[in-house]
Amino acid sequence: MQRFVLFLFFFFTVKPAFTQDSTATALAEVTVTANFQPTDLRQTARNVTVITARDIEQAPVKTLDGILQYALNVDVRSRAPLGVQADVSIRGGNFDQTLILVDGVKFNDPQTGHHALNLPLPIELIEKIEVLQGGDSRVFGPSAFSGVINILTKKSLPSQVRLGLTGGQHGLFQGNVALSHRAQNVSALLAAEKIRSDGFAHNTAFDRHNLYGRLALDVNKTALSVQAGFLDNRFGAANFYSPKFYEQYEAVKSQFVIAQASRTLGEKLFSTLTGTWRRHHDLYDFDNYRTVKPASVNYHRSDVYNLEWRNRFISAWGVTSFGAEWRRESIVSNRLGDALAIPKEVPGAYGQLYTKGKDRDNVNFYVEQLKRWNRLTLVGGTLVNVNSQFGTDWFPGLD
Repeated sequence: MQRFVLFLFFFFTVKPAFTQDSTATALAEVTVTANFQPTDLRQTARNVTVITARDIEQAPVKTLDGILQYALNVDVRSRAPLGVQADVSIRGGNFDQTLILVDGVKFNDPQTGHHALNLPLPIELIEKIEVLQGGDSRVFGPSAFSGVINILTKKSLPSQVRLGLTGGQHGLFQGNVALSHRAQNVSALLAAEKIRSDGFAHNTAFDRHNLYGRLALDVNKTALSVQAGFLDNRFGAANFYSPKFYEQYEAVKSQFVIAQASRTLGEKLFSTLTGTWRRHHDLYDFDNYRTVKPASVNYHRSDVYNLEWRNRFISAWGVTSFGAEWRRESIVSNRLGDALAIPKEVPGAYGQLYTKGKDRDNVNFYVEQLKRWNRLTLVGGTLVNVNSQFGTDWFPGLD
């Protein structure tokens, strides 16, 4: 009898869900630019995660490595808080198999993927982050083995001044200022940031400075822009790379310049020419607290020069993309590379010399065709990579 009463109670109190009114939710259009052709996220054939500026503002994080932890299939291994040092990988790849882009420009370091996130970009200046999961060598070459992370900066900031201050335990201080100006066809941005802490434990202190600027000009059908950035990051690296050496220390500096010109030729052809230079300094000491520093301290300096020409042509056959890229990667070091005929002095390190070095060139040629039929999108293309060290490779693909 009790079971029968209990059954009647649940039968008459359960509300039929199918009688509720359905609600239609309109999804905002999100354009993915981590391809040759900007594509609506709902129409792309690739697995892409997009983190918008609103997502970044609402997330309880202050650094790039923190916000990347919200992306699907992305593994971020932060060795210290507030972006001191972190490695990023996608779908089980390692930090050397994930390509990092800033506004579509490659930022990987030839020394090691440990430096991939050494970017002087406050997250307040990021418009969105696109995470493409899976290899994309057909578009970006052999560096995009397990995935691509494309960081897009804000371009249309109004004339304003933004200030930010943060303080906390263990001597934590974070201060940043950003000045932006916009007038008709000219826009300018300058941002500076400092983050420091005494560390939560022995040899975990850090001190980082970021400086970033951008100038853009639109004239008729031509868009010109110049970006530049500088990073200085010094930190105690206790247990970062090996538990055997608790007194590890590292100091990195990075600077870059990006110059870009884009022009619309007629109504169907769009062309972009981009030139980039990036330099990265790395000092690593496995025991920073010795009375006398021996010659075993590691010094590395890498330079990357990149020139890329991209074109997009619209016709009845769809959208055709084609272009070419030249990239030179150079490193001088006292540990990596071949012996130099003439050693070079290490700036700021009296008596220390770069005794080894290595150069390599990459040349890419690519073409891609996109065609849409109602709900079907077909993309096919190929990239030929000529590497002065590894030879020639061919990367075809179809989505």
